Amino acid sequence: MNDLLNRARQWGREAGLQLLQWHGRAATEEKSDGSVVTEADRAVDAFISGQIRACFPDHAVLSEEGATTYDGQPFTWVIDPLDGTNNYALGVRYWGCSIGVLAAGVPVVGVLVMPGLEAEFWAVRGQGAFLNGVRLGDLPGVVSERNSFVALCSRSWRYLEVSLPQKPRILGSAAYDLAAVAQGIAVASIQIAPHIWDLAAGWLLVQEAGRWCGPLLPNAPDPFPLVAGDDYAGRFFPTAAAATQEMLNAVQNGVHVKLSATARLGRWAVAGWRVGQEVL
Repeated sequence: MNDLLNRARQWGREAGLQLLQWHGRAATEEKSDGSVVTEADRAVDAFISGQIRACFPDHAVLSEEGATTYDGQPFTWVIDPLDGTNNYALGVRYWGCSIGVLAAGVPVVGVLVMPGLEAEFWAVRGQGAFLNGVRLGDLPGVVSERNSFVALCSRSWRYLEVSLPQKPRILGSAAYDLAAVAQGIAVASIQIAPHIWDLAAGWLLVQEAGRWCGPLLPNAPDPFPLVAGDDYAGRFFPTAAAATQEMLNAVQNGVHVKLSATARLGRWAVAGWRVGQEVL
């Protein structure tokens, strides 16, 4: 595990430097699903994938910009070369490189490098979570409910009614939203349509920091372990993370689809969400 962690941290830092070098000059285009991709995404993905294949030829690679089908290898690296691409393209600092390592389909190593914040998060299953070498685990500072914040993705804000007293914040990076919960600056996070590469590192960071994470719907299955043969390109895993189990329950019970959003929810609709008296 330590060798995997050291490699992931090394490649994450190098990826961060490459992203900084690309910043401000990377061409941007829109993919078929409407999301944004830049030259930097593809260059960093190729760099990390190449390093993995050279050092661990028997390991598989799953990434947003590359292979998206999980083949069930004992070890699989899950890469999001640039999480927060819109932020990156617009000059907002909340973006970074997320690298997760799965053993038997479950995260065992997670690294998130956020160059604009000078932040390097990492975690190893059973060994804790860290930010710039400092172990994470303290609960958020004592503030009133109304002055705490919940990190939302932009789709959550559009499509969900969130009945929570905390303030909403949209940071624009799914991986960092989870890291913010692990760090203790956000009391919770709500993601309506994250991919598996958005979650692989952040999910472990949350767990190893002593926080709680799970499906946004209480009865939905966890995203892990991955299922061999499944293509994860078009699969989404609505996710909640929180500082405590009580807060996680409050989030899961306090989220409902907006009536006005049902026609637009489209592929993000999840069986089991109640809209009025109807069940999606």
